Amino acid sequence: MLSYWKSRTQDSPLILESYEAYGADPTPMSWSELYTSLDRGTVDGQENPIFFIGDASFHEVQDYMTISNHNNYVAMTTVNSDWYNELPEDMQEMLDETTQEMQEWAFEEQDAQNKEWLETIENDDENPTEIIELTEEQRDAFRDKAEPVRDYYREEVSTVDGAILDKLQDEIAEMEE
Repeated sequence: MLSYWKSRTQDSPLILESYEAYGADPTPMSWSELYTSLDRGTVDGQENPIFFIGDASFHEVQDYMTISNHNNYVAMTTVNSDWYNELPEDMQEMLDETTQEMQEWAFEEQDAQNKEWLETIENDDENPTEIIELTEEQRDAFRDKAEPVRDYYREEVSTVDGAILDKLQDEIAEMEE
């Protein structure tokens, strides 16, 4: 597993706890500081989607990129619930329908951009980055390390006694059947 790997993270208690469980030294910082921090060795790594790494040119200042497939980065639609609840029912339905229709497109667009940027990064001879794809066994090791973080989430983060995590785990179990 990781040993004292200083990684830029978002300033989120759950993310910090996760990275500590992996054996890393999570370092919260704005992504706007990341390029320089990678270049100067302030941090050893970062977690971002491939399309973001490529578009922000982070690959220019990192020697390795690990493909873990641990997270799906898709923009989400969020609105103020008071504002939404005050909309007429037909407007709420239109927003719900449009959001649902766009979901598949967003996943496909993310996949296309990730593939395009990965190819660009792989073929950048001026700034070579070694691409490492984790095996299922390696991913399992991270899953094992992350297991105790679920308790941390339930006890320290969740405002609904872990109901969201329970729902997610149930949905994953249904998909695996």
